[in-house]
Amino acid sequence: MRPYKRTIETIPLDGGWLCLDFINTTGDRFKEPLKCYLPTNDDVLKWAKRLKLLSGKELSDIKVFNSEYPEAAEKAHKKVINIRETLYQLFSAIANDLPPSVSVLKKFNKYLSETFDNLKLVVDKNRVVKEDWQRDNNGMHQFQLHIIRSAYELLKSDLLLTLKECEKCGWLFLDRSKNKSRKWCSMEACGSSEKSKKYYRKMKKGQRP
Repeated sequence: MRPYKRTIETIPLDGGWLCLDFINTTGDRFKEPLKCYLPTNDDVLKWAKRLKLLSGKELSDIKVFNSEYPEAAEKAHKKVINIRETLYQLFSAIANDLPPSVSVLKKFNKYLSETFDNLKLVVDKNRVVKEDWQRDNNGMHQFQLHIIRSAYELLKSDLLLTLKECEKCGWLFLDRSKNKSRKWCSMEACGSSEKSKKYYRKMKKGQRP
């Protein structure tokens, strides 16, 4: 049996909310250098495809654009990573009961305004209201839309009170356990590892003369 290898296509989705899973597309937040599982635009698209954020045509159009306009594609990729790190700083502060910095809030509000500036509502004859989003020419705006809207909805939700940061790796997650005592992003990864370390330290201490 081959050993499990974490990639952008296999990385756990332990956040419990889209924007948190996006923030968690890294390795251990407490280790340097930080491992990034979105080093290229192709990786961003693989993750978007995995979570079904973009249609097949949208994915195809973005790949064509990236191939024809590499400089613009690189700029779009840097923006994706900047959005991720801004969201991490924002939600990490909240998870630790700290007010987000003015600079972080300014960046987030800029992305928020930029994203929702392209929203239009359409009402049909059956009184059904639909969202009509204008997209930029490189297509990545649609990806940004999903992420920023997810962050906005979480900030406005009571679920924000359940937001926590994993004590071991710094991943963010919503604690939906009954007694709200969850400490780790997952029991299988950080939880079992931390318990093993505690058991080892306990046994080692007990063996001392």
